[in-house]
Amino acid sequence: MASVVSERYAQALYEAAGGLEQAREAGRALAQVSALIGQNPDYLTLLSSPAIAQADRQQAVRAAFAGRVPGIVCNFLLLLIEKRRITQLQAITQAYEGLVRRAASICQATVVTAVPMEAALLERLRDKLACLTGLQIELVNEIDPTVLGGACVRWGSRQIDGTIRSSLRALAAELCPAEGRR
Repeated sequence: MASVVSERYAQALYEAAGGLEQAREAGRALAQVSALIGQNPDYLTLLSSPAIAQADRQQAVRAAFAGRVPGIVCNFLLLLIEKRRITQLQAITQAYEGLVRRAASICQATVVTAVPMEAALLERLRDKLACLTGLQIELVNEIDPTVLGGACVRWGSRQIDGTIRSSLRALAAELCPAEGRR
């Protein structure tokens, strides 16, 4: 879950980006930079170290990313260093991606199953969720071997649990109501 700080920085970058296409482009670049820095914890340590002068840390970002990412993203990274928020880059990136999805009327959904779902079945589920939500759906199939069977679909703050485990729990609660009150 994103913090208030990461949401504010994400909102600021989104507003600075201008239109949806520019926001998407900035989002792609921000995600790449965030992943790269996440894979190199020593680089993050360098960028966040108070023992290294701010100007030197900012120069390290310019050397690594200037001309390789949109200027707005490079400037945003410099701002994060200046405000000592570079360690929150991943959370900011996640919050930013959420803003871009909402602006594009895209909802991210996850379906959890015991085994991978066939592409045709995933497509049918995506279409049903799109009808239900009125949004374009990005559907991810997560595999959880502890699922006995069925599927659990989550999007936003909603969930449809069609797993065998939840059906068995409901049946047990129906058959033994006193057990469910403990």
